[in-house]
Amino acid sequence: TGAAWLARAAKGGDAEAQHTLGLLWQDGRGVAMNRSKAERCFRMAANAGHPDAQVVMAQVQLGLDAETEGGEPGEEYVGLGRKASEADPEAAAQWLEQAAAQGSIDAWHNLGVMYAAGVGLEASQGMAVRCWREAASLGHPYAQFCLGMRYLEGHKVVQSDRKALVWLRRSAKQGVAEAAVWAGKLCYHGTGAARANATR
Repeated sequence: TGAAWLARAAKGGDAEAQHTLGLLWQDGRGVAMNRSKAERCFRMAANAGHPDAQVVMAQVQLGLDAETEGGEPGEEYVGLGRKASEADPEAAAQWLEQAAAQGSIDAWHNLGVMYAAGVGLEASQGMAVRCWREAASLGHPYAQFCLGMRYLEGHKVVQSDRKALVWLRRSAKQGVAEAAVWAGKLCYHGTGAARANATR
């Protein structure tokens, strides 16, 4: 079976096979669902430098699941059964930094969320904006929304309705409903932070 061939490659140290096999164990595709085996595969792949697996391991350390929307630390992966009490935000940040160094847009976005909230990292709105800008430029829809809102509010950036609208429109085109709402408000009420804020 496909899982058997993946297992053989994973045992041989192939990080992509380890990551893919983790997905199969996680979702129960072709094998019986086993989240402990899934986490073991993801950890091996992450240790081997696989950026997507590193993002998964960050989510595991945060105790998050696939339904988490606010910070979107891993839209595609479940928390593999971790309890919130077992969360290790500092370890999550380390995994994300490794993945971001390889260009992972999910990692850049999630680092922005963690910097903004001061979770696992010292709170820094400036660093949050930097991370979101990296992710947004690479096409991450939620990073585009976060960056657009920062420009709208003038929070750690020079306030600009024009730039806010650019990023909010890009985010809305990728299906972020709240971005569409704010883009619509800016278009309807015209430019100017005061008018935009009046629509809150």
